[in-house]
Amino acid sequence: MNVPGREILDDPHPCGHIVFPYSTEREYADTICSFIAAGLRNMDSVLLLMERWHRDSIREELQAQGFDVGQLEFNGQLTFHTVEALLPFVLRNGAVDEFAFTTSIGGLIRRARAGSPTGQVRVFGEIVNLLWTVHPAATERLEELWNEMIAQQSVPLLCAYAL
Repeated sequence: MNVPGREILDDPHPCGHIVFPYSTEREYADTICSFIAAGLRNMDSVLLLMERWHRDSIREELQAQGFDVGQLEFNGQLTFHTVEALLPFVLRNGAVDEFAFTTSIGGLIRRARAGSPTGQVRVFGEIVNLLWTVHPAATERLEELWNEMIAQQSVPLLCAYAL
């Protein structure tokens, strides 16, 4: 990753929406862990909305970097939620349930903020990555809702898209 890209991950704009297209699992893990690790070093909370199969590899990578993942999760500074569990709440009949999205994601961000020593939260999400090929209209609306959410909550959002 180039220097400007690394700087964006280390110190994202509070309402920034970072889009990261990746082609390999190594690129994915390196980028996501850089975003998470920088946040944890800053004492921010990190909320991860990711596919179940990515969760374990990210946990392992963070532990390899010296983070006590279990303690961070216990303290509420690091929170994993699977998109497989969230998707049925926010997508109904191929359309985004805006109230459910706002309520559920807003609640997760507020809980993450409560676990943050600094009051700051970083969010990583893969929900749109799962939708864009199957439900393009829902994907577009979900992106708009994410932009509204990050502005209201003043959180940076990193989204990963498999190429």
